[in-house]
Amino acid sequence: MVVNIDNFKNSLVSSLYSMINISDKNFSYRRSIAVGSICLNCDTYKLILEKKVLKGDPLILAEVAGIIAVKKTHDLIPLCHPILLEEVKIFLVMNDDIKTIDVYCYVSTTSKTGVEMEALTGVSVSLLTIYDLVKMYSAYFCISNIKLLFKDGGKNGLWLNDNIILPHFLKNKLDIFDKYLLDFNIIVIIISDRASNGIYEDKSAEILKNILQKLGAKVIYCTIIYDNEILIIKTIKDLVKKYNVNCIITSGGTGITSKDLTVNAIKLLCDYCIPGFGEILRFKGELYNKYSWLSRCLAAVYKDILIVTFPGSPKSISECLLILKHILPHSLKMINKK
Repeated sequence: MVVNIDNFKNSLVSSLYSMINISDKNFSYRRSIAVGSICLNCDTYKLILEKKVLKGDPLILAEVAGIIAVKKTHDLIPLCHPILLEEVKIFLVMNDDIKTIDVYCYVSTTSKTGVEMEALTGVSVSLLTIYDLVKMYSAYFCISNIKLLFKDGGKNGLWLNDNIILPHFLKNKLDIFDKYLLDFNIIVIIISDRASNGIYEDKSAEILKNILQKLGAKVIYCTIIYDNEILIIKTIKDLVKKYNVNCIITSGGTGITSKDLTVNAIKLLCDYCIPGFGEILRFKGELYNKYSWLSRCLAAVYKDILIVTFPGSPKSISECLLILKHILPHSLKMINKK
């Protein structure tokens, strides 16, 4: 067979399909949860409950099939990347009142790309397995409502399906729902010249408040101020006199330019610094942002109040709180002797 090399080169140049190049993306901890349902008739539902389905137990086989499917996703979906998975779980929920079975699939990895397709594939194959085992009793069973519920990691951070309430066993699985800051009073200070001048609308404050409240904290005050050493020090001193506060979290002013003065002010104000906070934020932050090593984030103590400095990016806030999941509450308990 004779091959025209010019035509061959042109066919490569004009290729319409390719896996996305992820070589420049950062590794990060990523998780996804998907769900779907199958609706059965009363007789078949009862057979499953009583483990009397002729071909075998649909619940056990669906769980195993779903896990296998997750691992085979890149073989089934043409442009999906092979991913080294860290955890896969299939949960099956029986709904006696409406005779349906809900299938949830949880997948986690530390990778350059997400696991949404893996979670959706696990749900789909689990449901198809149930259908295959019970189709001998009826052809009218309906598979429906396959959807993504949750994902986090990567450049977009946390995403939750607003129309879905996660069941308790999944909330327990996700550390974003742990109320590890319960009963702590926290003040949020956004430090930004542009936000203070009204050049752009600050989004960090609302994001930080919402996350802290979900973690059980009481956000007793929130303010936006200029990035100025004297103003930062005065603001913190005034707030400490006025409020019973356990922790102050600042966002912004942690960069390396001459205008980034938050860290300078905190060092001048506080009794002592806690180097480990900044070190772990930079080290683990590299999973989300390769420039994390340029951040000067730190933590310090002023009059038995923990002050933690975060970058100004709204996206980085959830990442920082996830990184500090264990260190932050333990530090607060030690400082406040709780």
